[in-house]
Amino acid sequence: MFETIIKRDGSVVGFDPARITHAIARAGEATGEFGADVAEALTTRVLDAAHRKLGVKTPGVEEIQDAVEQVLLS
Repeated sequence: MFETIIKRDGSVVGFDPARITHAIARAGEATGEFGADVAEALTTRVLDAAHRKLGVKTPGVEEIQDAVEQVLLS
């Protein structure tokens, strides 16, 4: 798993996958398509996709956002 992430302002902070899960869950609840349990599974898919694309490189928020969009659309 990633240890850190580069925020939009360029600062580097600790990586918290729970933030991804929370954002995905909010999206699922807003559309009525899924809840927190599915959001956790989707987070795993997002992290797998990001690792395949980035390897050990520290991701930026935009790169994680792109992976979230890719997983949600698939």
